[in-house]
Amino acid sequence: MNPSWVPILCYHRVCPEAEFGKFRSICVTPENFRSQMRLLKTLGYTSLSIQNFIANQRLQKNIPSKSVVITFDDGYADNFTRAFPILKEFGMTANIFLVTDLIGKVNAWDGEQVPLLNPDQIRSMRDGGMIFGSHTRNHIDMTKEVPEKVKAELEGSRRQVEEITLRKDTAFCYPYGRLNEETKRQVRDAGYSCGLATDSGPLEQSQDLFELRRVQVFPGTSLFGFWKKIQPWYPRWMEFQNKIKKIRP
Repeated sequence: MNPSWVPILCYHRVCPEAEFGKFRSICVTPENFRSQMRLLKTLGYTSLSIQNFIANQRLQKNIPSKSVVITFDDGYADNFTRAFPILKEFGMTANIFLVTDLIGKVNAWDGEQVPLLNPDQIRSMRDGGMIFGSHTRNHIDMTKEVPEKVKAELEGSRRQVEEITLRKDTAFCYPYGRLNEETKRQVRDAGYSCGLATDSGPLEQSQDLFELRRVQVFPGTSLFGFWKKIQPWYPRWMEFQNKIKKIRP
């Protein structure tokens, strides 16, 4: 039986709290990440590649009732040094979205100068079962750029990821989580298999494969909070909570 909702978890960095920097909301500690992966393993969850998830949505291919998709935005070097060993320890697969022109460099889009994955690290992770997708060439805000630049960013990044993965079914992740109907069309036209958002997208995942809602994991997420985030009722519960916040005086 297929699950009614497959949680798509959104991470960025895995690092000690001393390295969180000013963008601490995108970080989790190695200790917390290990606890979260251990919980998934203990509860019998299977981590899916984004390709297997999309195949299920398009073809109604059967997947385990306890399934999860683990994603990392940006491709930070600590995904290799800290997250990768933990993922291997618990037999989990992660999907990492690369800013392809900045591979082996730093996160130039926010000025913190945090190292990104280099080609050797990417190859090692690929050979270890990790999956890679596109996060554009330069981490642009697609909603603010002219169509010609967006097209070049999308097509160039897709080609670079295909060279890394040796496969054609590349997934895309919107930088900053910013998207609209036009950017979704551009991603489809560029030949991607799907598009991952952050907090937006329909609660019925098959309704729009180019605006797939994800569940963000924060540095303050407790283990009980993490358990809630992987439950099938969680996205609807969050929608209800957001509605309550809007009507409060």
